[in-house]
Amino acid sequence: MMPKPELTPAIVHRDLHQHAEATYRSFNLKLLPTVDPDCLLGVRVPQVRALAKGYLRAYDCEPYIARPAHRYFEEQLLHGCIIGQTKDPEVAQAHIQAYLPHLDNWATCDSFAPVAISRQADFFYPHLLEWLSNPHEYTVRFALVMLMKHYLKGPLQPGLLSTIAELKRPEYYVRMGQAWFWAEALTHQWDEAVAHIPQLEEWVRRKAIQKARESWRIPDERKAHLRQYR
Repeated sequence: MMPKPELTPAIVHRDLHQHAEATYRSFNLKLLPTVDPDCLLGVRVPQVRALAKGYLRAYDCEPYIARPAHRYFEEQLLHGCIIGQTKDPEVAQAHIQAYLPHLDNWATCDSFAPVAISRQADFFYPHLLEWLSNPHEYTVRFALVMLMKHYLKGPLQPGLLSTIAELKRPEYYVRMGQAWFWAEALTHQWDEAVAHIPQLEEWVRRKAIQKARESWRIPDERKAHLRQYR
């Protein structure tokens, strides 16, 4: 079997520019205030994911993902899509650990969905708890989003809700991640989650209750119960 050619930044830049849309770029500029406008091309997320899958089939991507810092927003997103397909948990953990410090916006953070975490939740749980205490804003948000997506719908890990309730951070996108986590916890683990609501920092508590009351998945009587905590 012939070895695959190496995926290079030049190939990625060529393909991203081919799929860039000026109107979509303008739309994204309003949603991504922390992203340098010169680094935003305007490529839609499904297209970035399709490129990543194609590259994994056609190229050796290892040299490319060995460079975790990239020029474009979509290129950073693409990197996450590539390493997100890694199934071996230890290899995936190493890729994630190297990638997280380079997250610099909520969209790239929230779009990063490693399949290994969903398949090996017990393996990744201690790593996610470790990332919760990281000084980097988007590393913490990533941990919150992963804990929200993969650890609330079944039996709760002992101490998980207490750990999140005790998390005190000033960064806006961490606090929004906390509020999102608690709204989902109230949806899936009402009895356990509602007991923690009074101890949350006021801003997080109010935003979590707002999100919960906007959700169609929480019954009206529970929404009424939440009013007392605002």
